[in-house]
Formats: sequence, structure tokens, C-alpha cells
Amino acid sequence: MSMEDLEVDKVTVAAIYSAVVEFGNGSWKDDAALRATGERRVLRKLPESAKTRWTEWKARPDVFSESE
Repeated sequence: MSMEDLEVDKVTVAAIYSAVVEFGNGSWKDDAALRATGERRVLRKLPESAKTRWTEWKARPDVFSESE
């Protein structure tokens, strides 16, 4: 569902879009660099708690899909 479907006003949509473009680029590049080093991303199960840290979760042997 998009923000427009939720009837978010166009000024707010534009502000959010601009912020994602401006500040999300670094994270996008960091993710690409991690993928290039072989870090896996496709999960077959999710953590039960939102407090689980990615560094802890990715160390588990049973969380990644074999079809990456």
C-alpha cells in the first residue's frame, strides 16, 4: 500500500521521498559492499523478538535460505 493510497498529502510524500533519497544512499552502498563480500541476506526464518541484533542473528546456522 502506498502513501497515496492512505491519502497522505503530497507535501509529506515529497518530504519523505527526498529524505530517503538523501539519507538512504549510504546504507544502500554499505549493503552492496557487504553483499560483494559474500554476506548472506535471504532469511528462511525471522527472529522472534524485534530486539534481536543483526550481528547475533546472522551468526546462527539455521536462519538463511539455501537458495541465495
